Amino acid sequence: GELVVQAVGQRVSVLSTAHPAIAQDATRCWREQASVRRALNIRLGGELRTVHFTHVPVPPEWVLTHLEDVSAAEVAHTALARSEQKYRSLIENSLQAITISQGGRIVFTNRAAAELSGRTVAELLALRPDEYPGLVHPDDREAVMQRLADLAQGRQVPLRNQYRVVAK
Repeated sequence: GELVVQAVGQRVSVLSTAHPAIAQDATRCWREQASVRRALNIRLGGELRTVHFTHVPVPPEWVLTHLEDVSAAEVAHTALARSEQKYRSLIENSLQAITISQGGRIVFTNRAAAELSGRTVAELLALRPDEYPGLVHPDDREAVMQRLADLAQGRQVPLRNQYRVVAK
């Protein structure tokens, strides 16, 4: 990338003109004889880039500085975090009761499911595996447990499921 081409063979003093932290970190690395890492936002060619600087002591008197442009990874991470937040908000605020279970434990549930069961989200998440079937009406329990077993075995089950819940 552009930064590497501009940085290769440069003295830290040249690199740190616009970013004094680069020289401070290199000095600290040499003085403490320990690696120092920092992420900086640097403007290159009019574009703001996120660059990780790692300073490594090379005895007796050198400091090797490694630069890594992580801008693309930062953009992808930010986009993923935004997407996850939108999805979580959609699920948490859904009027449909949504519960995800793994290994017989509820690992996620939304407010609609909590309200339907007469419990709080925390109470539902705290249920032990042997308590989970008690949420389902006795007349529907066998069918629900079979559906869960089928899912665990990788079998196809209907996408929409309806059953009665025993409220607290």
